[in-house]
Amino acid sequence: MAEKMTEADFATLVSAEIRDGLSYIDGDIAVRRERYLNYYMGDVTDLPRQAGRSEVTDRALADNINLMLPSLMRVFTGSRYIGEFESADPSLDDMVTEVTEYIDHVIKKDNRGEVMIYQWGWDALVQIVGTVKAYWEEDIDHDDETVEALDDMGLAGIIQQVEADEALEITAHSENVEELQTFDDFGGPVMTRNVTHDVTVRRTINKSKIVVENVPPEELVVSRDARSLEDSRLVSHRSTKTVSELIEMGFDRELVESLPDRSTSSLEQARSSAGAYQSQAQSLDPMSREVVVHQGIMRCDYDGDGIKEWYFTIGGDDAAVEVFECVEYDYQVIFADFCPNPLPHMFFGRCPADDLAEVMKVKTAITRQVLDNLYLSNTPQREVVFNNLLNPDSMNIHAPGAPIYVKQPGTVREIAVPFVAQHGLTMLQHFDGVAEARTGVSRASMGLDPAALTNQSATAANIAQSAAHGKTEMIARLWAQTGMRKLFMGLFNIAKRYQDFSRVIRVGGVNKSVDPRQWEALGEADVTIRTGLGTGTRERDLAMLGAVAAKQEQILLQMGPGNPAVGLGHYIQTCRKMVEAAGMTDLDSFFADVPLDWRPPEQQQQPPDPKMIEAEAKMNLEQQKMQMAVVGDQKRAENDLIMAREKAQNEMTIAREKAEMQAQIDRLKAQYGREVELEKLQLQRDLKMEELSAEAELEGLKMAAGSRDGQGNIPQVME
Repeated sequence: MAEKMTEADFATLVSAEIRDGLSYIDGDIAVRRERYLNYYMGDVTDLPRQAGRSEVTDRALADNINLMLPSLMRVFTGSRYIGEFESADPSLDDMVTEVTEYIDHVIKKDNRGEVMIYQWGWDALVQIVGTVKAYWEEDIDHDDETVEALDDMGLAGIIQQVEADEALEITAHSENVEELQTFDDFGGPVMTRNVTHDVTVRRTINKSKIVVENVPPEELVVSRDARSLEDSRLVSHRSTKTVSELIEMGFDRELVESLPDRSTSSLEQARSSAGAYQSQAQSLDPMSREVVVHQGIMRCDYDGDGIKEWYFTIGGDDAAVEVFECVEYDYQVIFADFCPNPLPHMFFGRCPADDLAEVMKVKTAITRQVLDNLYLSNTPQREVVFNNLLNPDSMNIHAPGAPIYVKQPGTVREIAVPFVAQHGLTMLQHFDGVAEARTGVSRASMGLDPAALTNQSATAANIAQSAAHGKTEMIARLWAQTGMRKLFMGLFNIAKRYQDFSRVIRVGGVNKSVDPRQWEALGEADVTIRTGLGTGTRERDLAMLGAVAAKQEQILLQMGPGNPAVGLGHYIQTCRKMVEAAGMTDLDSFFADVPLDWRPPEQQQQPPDPKMIEAEAKMNLEQQKMQMAVVGDQKRAENDLIMAREKAQNEMTIAREKAEMQAQIDRLKAQYGREVELEKLQLQRDLKMEELSAEAELEGLKMAAGSRDGQGNIPQVME
């Protein structure tokens, strides 16, 4: 078993790691960072300016970074939550949702999440690696209130309030006794005591919180051979603090005052418009003197029982440091890094500034030459015979039409400069294409140049945009799987270990109480970073979601909500995704969150009621009676109609025959006279016989009809 290190040994080890890391970071890496920062600010420092020549600087780096950053930010801020925690135990879904909501609140509300993400992305795109750190900041405040002249009842009420509220305590209590002389009913003096209480109640206000802050690239120190933060022996934040700040943090005053002054790095000087951070006022106040402080993690066997991680705070320059504290690491601070173009097995990779720096330098040189050629073509130089000038100072007058007085013709001759700037413009377009190929960013692909889109087909435009957004999405996914995931897991562990009180946050318009002490049940939860929809894919994905929603609607209408293919939960989730894709984060305002396995409740069949069965039987019987009666009435109506029709036909036949006979009689009577009368009588007799026969036949029909009616009668139903 190894022996425990002394503070001196630990300080020596940490100092050696810091010096080794800084020798690399403050060397090659710092040179690259300083150059890219100057380039972004429009200062091409390695392209010297010439007196009398154009000093215009191309802004390719700033233009491309300013186009990439909004797209990257939309990827993370376009969703309701940046990260969603998960658990394999379904019974902990409510707790997982609580963790997601709280960590999202910590980032967005407590730490101005969008500003933090912007600075983080800018550092990564321009300064190779962007880093944020998170830690628990203790902030306890006290509010004292003194209440005077309380009686015993008032004092009891105060004590009751203090016992019910853990944040309250009585810090001071004094009794005031006053003796008063009064008189009884008989006029005798009586002495009474009046006791009052002065109470001071202190309310403890816990303002402690999780702090997430950006680490300037030059302030992050890692081991020279580090491949990642996880395997680096040293990870430290080299910051600057005043002597007063360190003493307020509880560190030894004598030790703090012995620290040397900090020095200013070249990158810091590049950041400062004045060229240095040190002010003259700081040298006048010893407590405002700035010193270097390292806070970070060291992987070493400090206690001699095996390799562990140790959290340390040390002060001093890189050569000699003083240990302020060293404790076993337990998420006192977490670092999350992001490199947009990482190189395998290397901590410092590449960034878009690496790809654009040379392009910007060449474009700057060409642009200056094009302008110089234009200047010389528009204002050519002159060949002058000096002794033949009447006024040599007139050569310095550049007003249009200003005369130059000479002694003889031909004294002044313009030297023609050929205009060849068009070739330079062609080269500028070429390097614009080079920059676009390296970064995937162009005004056309970002939808900022409609003219460029009209000059190509829709298919070509879609291909160009897909290629451009593919590179941006790759950077976003690397960011999500590296830096963002580290940050969210770190915040989860910090809150679980250090926040020992509940807190009320507002989520979706509702106040919720969150107590991270209950999160121990989750163990080591996992998190998924939601990369939302960027600008380039928003329309495409909205169209796809619309097609999916239409197909789901079709299945629900044809097969019902209880079908095995698509449930109402699936359809609602599609609708929520459409709202999210549109850039709106308050999804609950549009659609409630319905589980995917939700099914409409099945209606349970009730056992039959005997009374209902009896009532239904009676109703059916009455219906049958009514139906039979209706049928009988219909039969009788049909028989009556038949009889009426036959009677009418017989009467018409008899009337017709009577008319024919009468006409025949009239003809015979006129022709034959008396014989006719005789025949008439005979005919009348015959006619009477026919009438009798017809009546008999009619009676037969009536009898037949009566017989049919008897047969068609519906027998009565017996109750």
